[in-house]
Amino acid sequence: MRGWGYPAFGRCVLAGLLLSAPTQTGAQTTPSPTPFPIESRCIFRPIGTLCAFGEFEFGSAQTATQRVCCLQTRCREQLDYQAVAPTPTTDRVCAEYRTDCPTTFFLVGSQSATSDRQCQPCQSCAPGTFVRTVCANTDDTDCHPVRQCVSGVQFESAAPTASTDRNCTGATTCSAVLEFQSNDLTPTTDRVCQGLTGCTELAE
Repeated sequence: MRGWGYPAFGRCVLAGLLLSAPTQTGAQTTPSPTPFPIESRCIFRPIGTLCAFGEFEFGSAQTATQRVCCLQTRCREQLDYQAVAPTPTTDRVCAEYRTDCPTTFFLVGSQSATSDRQCQPCQSCAPGTFVRTVCANTDDTDCHPVRQCVSGVQFESAAPTASTDRNCTGATTCSAVLEFQSNDLTPTTDRVCQGLTGCTELAE
């Protein structure tokens, strides 16, 4: 068809209809419309002629003496990939690249002309770890080991949660000269120091 590099073979594409070879009715010429894929670019070729490279045969619009050859759909560069390859009688099927995934999934892999990136489930953090970075877009969940407080030196001042680390605080040290330890250091509480009572020497 003109504008597509095809000669005009007595047919044209209008409103998604293939106007087949005209038939004579008295003095009038009446085209016979046959539905065809609206976005395809088609042309009549003699039955004995194969469709050219880059075309597929649209069989349902074939006539007794002519076959209909349509240009294969071209996927949009950087936007689409080929989901289904063309055959001699079917068109290429294009699909848009993924830009994101459902909640609890993230994108993995790379896109190509014939494949898309995949959505992979986000990992769940195991016991003894917490979520340092939430799974999103192209990044999986970042699980980090929970901090362990140093026994006898630190105590747990804030317990860990699913998304926060344990907070460890240095234990208080009592003065051997001025204080005594009234409460022991435990894994979750600090030691308590109290001042020694001063003694008054009695006069003789």
